[in-house]
Parts: sequence; structure tokens; C-alpha cells
Amino acid sequence: MKAKVQASRNNVMVIAFFNSKGFVYTNIVPKGVLVNSNFIVDALGKFMKIFKKKLPQLAESEWCFDWDNAPVHTATKVRDWMTANAVHVLEQPLILT
Repeated sequence: MKAKVQASRNNVMVIAFFNSKGFVYTNIVPKGVLVNSNFIVDALGKFMKIFKKKLPQLAESEWCFDWDNAPVHTATKVRDWMTANAVHVLEQPLILT
């Protein structure tokens, strides 16, 4: 008997934005869509609108974004968007392998 490996048909990618109290916004990535800097900037814009509506006091206070060093997160277009929208990002250390 041989086992046949099949790709799962139910894999879903979700971009989740949350704070210490739970989820603020989730963005389900449509199947076949490339998650690139354009997609991330669009998702960030949607997140900010919902964040300001759901948590206006927190949105107006000093807060920071914990973002990893994934290439799509550190793309120039994403960094420029963060700067233009006064979003402070916690810098993550580089892990050398």
C-alpha cells in the first residue's frame, strides 16, 4: 500500500491584527491572490479604519505595531505607508542562520 500525498483544498491564509484583548481585524486572503506590498498596504488601510472605529481612544494614544521581518513587511512601499500614517513599528532583531 502506498500513501498518496495531496495538497489540502481547505488551506486559508488569514492576516490577523490583534491586541492584548483579542482580534481587532482579520483579513482573509482570497485563494490565488499574491500577498505582496500592495496587498499589505491595502490590508493596513482597512485595518486602520476599523481600528479607529472600534478603539478610538487607543488609536489616538501612543501605540506601536509589532511586525516581523518578512520581506513583504519590510518592503519600501509598506515602510513608506507606515511613515506617512505615523505608525510606529517595533524593530525586530535580525536572526542570522
